[in-house]
Amino acid sequence: MKTLSPVKVTLFSLTLLALGFVIGLGYQSYQNAAIHQKPATTAQTPSPPVTRSLRVSPDDQLVAFSAIYNGYNQSSRFVFDLNSYKWTAVETPTGWQDSMVQWGEDGRSLLYERSKIPQIITGAEAGIYSEKITSEKEVPEWQSQRQLSKDLRQSGERIYAGFWTAQNQLVVKTQHSDRSLFMVENDTLTPLDHSPGTYYQNRAVKTADGNDYYVVRDVDRGGNKAALFRIRNQQTTQIGEAFSDIIWAYLSENAKWLLLCSNAPNGEDWTWTLWQVQNDTLKKVKAAQVPGDVIAVYWSPDFKHILGAVGNSLWLIDVPTLKAHKIGKYDNWHADDAVWLNHSNTILVAAEGKLWKVDVGSGKRTEIWKFPDKYWQ
Repeated sequence: MKTLSPVKVTLFSLTLLALGFVIGLGYQSYQNAAIHQKPATTAQTPSPPVTRSLRVSPDDQLVAFSAIYNGYNQSSRFVFDLNSYKWTAVETPTGWQDSMVQWGEDGRSLLYERSKIPQIITGAEAGIYSEKITSEKEVPEWQSQRQLSKDLRQSGERIYAGFWTAQNQLVVKTQHSDRSLFMVENDTLTPLDHSPGTYYQNRAVKTADGNDYYVVRDVDRGGNKAALFRIRNQQTTQIGEAFSDIIWAYLSENAKWLLLCSNAPNGEDWTWTLWQVQNDTLKKVKAAQVPGDVIAVYWSPDFKHILGAVGNSLWLIDVPTLKAHKIGKYDNWHADDAVWLNHSNTILVAAEGKLWKVDVGSGKRTEIWKFPDKYWQ
């Protein structure tokens, strides 16, 4: 892979550390770079909690997320009603964090992954969990936590991430000397795919016969090349050529577009290359320079735009032209995370302890919530 400039090495390393790259559902998982990008605060200025893994329910009624606070030793997971602005929170065991992965098809179940931040202080167990969100009461509540990975064992393999298919079937990623994908069937692990290096992205696309799985992963153990693969009926096929000299790859949720990022010649910005996935081939569509201020990216629900965030500004990158536009005039976001709503041209942005609604067309932003004082330090 291409060597980064010193500035980008520092920024990108901190970005990946902050995010827990293991989620693997998209480059939107780079969402918490701001943990390490926030300017230092004085002793007299309260430091806001860091918001992680914003996930909006399919009906746009609820948003779930995690927050880290108390010197990055304590985390809670939150659910917020976007209609009533009511919310509730559940503390994660001290020293642990829960990263929201995705909502189930019912819009009231959540999948999340538990990991350390940065060391265990109280007893808990890493793994993959799900939980129901009840909304019968005035305030939405977390209920009925289940650890889905507790009884899943594979000799020599450690489960470290997972995702749901459209049928709510669980697929897990494991790590041994290499990494693998397994489908969970009746509490047993059925092999799907194997990588000699790293998995960057995983997409489950519903078909008439079940699911096709599209993954972007390393081709060799040294991580010198990566490629797009399709898994169908437990058979893996490489689609198109392998790529080198890339920093990250971003596959759309419908597996129709593949975006590759590399350093721009000026050493400050990015070069993006867009490919269209057509059956078993890749068609190059466009290459363009994108501002280096774009740190984390998120596909729009209609796949016609990509939101760029976590830097100073918010950016909208059109597909397939890759033309970049600044959203609004505010240029001091340094957001923790962002997410698109599913049924309107609106995004949610978490920044500096606040949750904002931003109209993509006009750039107008509205503060809808601020963390209570007890989460600030």
